[in-house]
Amino acid sequence: MKRKQEIESVRWDLALRYRLIETVVWWEGRLTTGHLMQSFGISRQQASKDINSYIADYAPKNLEYDKHLKEYVPSRHFKPLFIDGSASAYLHLLNQNHDRAPYVEGLALAYAHTEVLDVPDRSVRPEVMRPLLKACREGLRLECEYVSFTPPDGEIRLIAPHALIFTGMRWHMRAYCERNRDYRDFVLSRFRGEPELMDDETENIREKDSGWSSQVQVIIEPDSP
Repeated sequence: MKRKQEIESVRWDLALRYRLIETVVWWEGRLTTGHLMQSFGISRQQASKDINSYIADYAPKNLEYDKHLKEYVPSRHFKPLFIDGSASAYLHLLNQNHDRAPYVEGLALAYAHTEVLDVPDRSVRPEVMRPLLKACREGLRLECEYVSFTPPDGEIRLIAPHALIFTGMRWHMRAYCERNRDYRDFVLSRFRGEPELMDDETENIREKDSGWSSQVQVIIEPDSP
């Protein structure tokens, strides 16, 4: 418990550099000051200081310095303290870094053997997003145009949204639909025009959405022949 509290109290910018140290050395098997310099735009002296403080203050048994290669390698006692050591966490980080690539310089990770295929863009206009968020935040009703399979040309709906949902592929809005008199999932990219906020608050709040608050056990199994 004491060690956990010490780790959680590390200054956020330093914790980010410690996370990169563990990520690189754990998954790529080597670490140099260049990794920190490239990722955070710091000097070699500062990068060396960060590595030394990581070793001295938190993980004296995690890294070993290879004098021949002039780089740090993980010891056989390595135990991640600042990261989730699972493969899924690392793959998620690779994907995140790929998404940021057009805007900021990425983390110093090995990408030569990595390729990320983007899913089709389902963009949502700010003019749609802002009123949906306000209605969700303040418990308001709104009038909107929504396109579904029936009818495909769109229709006017009165809804009361209460939550955003991300499925890993696209974003949904959970809302009460006055036409269907039930809570439904609405795909954000299917909204058209600009939703109009109503003045009155809704009585169909999140707490009344039994489908949202109920937990369902999902069992995944192979398809039968």
